[in-house]
Amino acid sequence: MNRRTDTTKQVLVTELLSLSGTAMLLYAAKDEQHHHAVVLREFLRNIAKEGFG
Repeated sequence: MNRRTDTTKQVLVTELLSLSGTAMLLYAAKDEQHHHAVVLREFLRNIAKEGFG
C-alpha cells in the first residue's frame, strides 16, 4: 500500500466517523458474531480510539 492510499483511507474513515459519530453496518450472515461487519466495527473502533498509525 502506498502513502496516498493510506491518506485516502484515513480521510474516508475520519469523514465516516464525523458524520454523526455513529455508523450503521449492515450484514447478511447466519452467524451473528463472526462476519465481516464485526471485523469492520472493531477496526473502526480502534481507529477512533487510537487513530491511524
